[in-house]
Amino acid sequence: LNRPGDFSFWHFWPRFSPDGRLLAGNYLLDNGMEARGVVWSIEDRRIVLDVPHALQWLPDGSALGVPQRESVLTFYRPGSDIGPTQSVWTKPAGASAAVSPSNRWTAISGSSGEGIKVVDTASGDLVAEFAITGGMRSLAWSPDERQLVGGGGDGRVYVWDTDTRRLQSVMEGHQADVVALQFHPAGHLLASMSWDGTTRLWDPMTGQPLIRVTGSLVRFNSDGDRIGLQQGTQASSWQLT
Repeated sequence: LNRPGDFSFWHFWPRFSPDGRLLAGNYLLDNGMEARGVVWSIEDRRIVLDVPHALQWLPDGSALGVPQRESVLTFYRPGSDIGPTQSVWTKPAGASAAVSPSNRWTAISGSSGEGIKVVDTASGDLVAEFAITGGMRSLAWSPDERQLVGGGGDGRVYVWDTDTRRLQSVMEGHQADVVALQFHPAGHLLASMSWDGTTRLWDPMTGQPLIRVTGSLVRFNSDGDRIGLQQGTQASSWQLT
């Protein structure tokens, strides 16, 4: 797959779409404050979306744009001719966002300690707030939507119970910002990636640390028996037992 033009970046983060037909790549540009999101068609290797901000896949195969500096979250459907499909809620600059597996809720957090707000994805109406003093660099929902997890700029991973809205556990171990989170498809494992160069696996219910490896998290596969890692210029797949 060809890179869209000649530009400088210091981190590249690839993610396949849920159906495996598309590949989204987020380029973090050299200044660390801007990103570029690109989506390729695997079948014909052409670029089907190129936008000036990072992208996240949703379960239905649409991609959520997460601008670094602008204040609107925008939904795209790569490869279609209809353009952006929806914009919801104004978010703080530099915020993280995560849409729940059902697409019903969107969690949004600023990077400077504004707390986490959960809004109705369709309307943008505020439905819940989770208090936190530090800034969140990443967010993730559990598959059953009963847990909301935030990766802190302090290196900690915070787990909230979405029913009670109480902080359930705080997991410590990373030595830098936690910039990516993903639940195992069954929900019993949580993977976190930090700028300290490591990926860790946790028990999200107890907060117990399980595994620490050097490398960047790519994702769990759909069956949940493997996890992909990027280690320098090499990609690897680890069997989970």
